[in-house]
Amino acid sequence: MKRFSFCLGLAGLAVSGLTVAGCVPPPPPPVVAAQVYEVFFDLGATGLNERGRTTVENAAAAAGRRPVAAPVEVIGHADAIGGAAANAAISQARAKTVAAALQREGVTPDRIVLRAAGENAPVVQTGPDEREPRNRRVEIIIR
Repeated sequence: MKRFSFCLGLAGLAVSGLTVAGCVPPPPPPVVAAQVYEVFFDLGATGLNERGRTTVENAAAAAGRRPVAAPVEVIGHADAIGGAAANAAISQARAKTVAAALQREGVTPDRIVLRAAGENAPVVQTGPDEREPRNRRVEIIIR
């Protein structure tokens, strides 16, 4: 570790035209895979149930372990029950609910990227006006 620190201290010499034998630049930071959490909702609901609150708490804790500037995407979804406009609105309301809960858990608003997908990105393909509980969700993606 001392040699590495010494090499870092001599980095300025390389810029001025001198080189330091044996000094290797540090490796790039490791790439950390995104973490995805899913919060599920009852038909027509926008409020969090106990399981949803626990999921948000876990996601907020994970976000706290990431760099301060790392984005936290919150994407609302709906199933195919109802019209497209209604599903867009409910997916937006669900995303806002989750974003507010993340903020209460300490995730700063400037990190949160909010989107609403409506019924356009189902995890389970269904027919029109078909209920599917797994599609009524909010995804929390921590980069």
